[in-house]
Amino acid sequence: MHRVLVTGVGGFIGSNVAAAMAQNRHLDVVGIVRETSDKTVLNLTAPNLNLVSYSSDTDLEKLLTLLAPQYIVHIAAGFASDDDNCDISQLVNDNIKFGALLLKFVPKQSFKGFINTCSYWQFSDDMNLRPVNYYAAAKNAFLDFLHYSSETYDFKCLNLILFDVFGKNDPRTKLIASLPKLLSSGKTIELSPAYQKLDLVYITDVNAAYCNALDYLRSEHNLESPQDTFFTVRSGKLRTLRYIVNQFVGVSESKVHVAFGAKPYRSNEVMVPMKFIRCLPQWKPEITLEKGIKLIFGVESG
Repeated sequence: MHRVLVTGVGGFIGSNVAAAMAQNRHLDVVGIVRETSDKTVLNLTAPNLNLVSYSSDTDLEKLLTLLAPQYIVHIAAGFASDDDNCDISQLVNDNIKFGALLLKFVPKQSFKGFINTCSYWQFSDDMNLRPVNYYAAAKNAFLDFLHYSSETYDFKCLNLILFDVFGKNDPRTKLIASLPKLLSSGKTIELSPAYQKLDLVYITDVNAAYCNALDYLRSEHNLESPQDTFFTVRSGKLRTLRYIVNQFVGVSESKVHVAFGAKPYRSNEVMVPMKFIRCLPQWKPEITLEKGIKLIFGVESG
């Protein structure tokens, strides 16, 4: 049995991924959180998950030494879309330092692989590193730590590039996650013109991608160069934000007015995601955008 340590389990994606992995009886899945982390989402999504917590770098080192996981699935991140109002120190701690400490402290003798979570905001169409903001730049900086460690200490690594994730009971403050609440508020929703294109993947398909990635690492597949380690978690079907919002309005039967164009685009708005598509061999999304929205509102069962 392999022990798998999952970070970010206090969040929507991490808690769902950990819960899905814990269904595999051949894995010993352990979630890790800060002692001060809000566990509301975790208690809803994965109440029976084996959980450990830490309060300092020293605690983290002791935990990793004790647990000695064979695999780490790193989903924890500190998100900020606005450069002007972001906390640089927090971005560095959340997106560089924490992951680097995991790489440093994990016992190397039995360690086999690391799954890292990337954002499409980090890359250009040709997969060059071209971050759109400080958040993406911080995640790019961590890649150097990861690939250096993988080559130096001889373990496999794999990078999953997430696009836009959506699903039921998503507590994040991002627009798509907030739409069910906004549409029931009775208040006008003011948005940009909303012609930017998104590639949404439903949370259960994201769970399946991480499980597939772990299976891929546990197999005999060779990832010979850093470029070979990147895989996308995307449908390949782009929809404008305007179309997506209108789908939410239609399924919810909300009478709330959506004022498109009431706000400007962000200065660093990504109008079209990177073109690169390279999915894991045994993975493809099963839930369409339209079905996913129905699942969110309980109009259709899974």
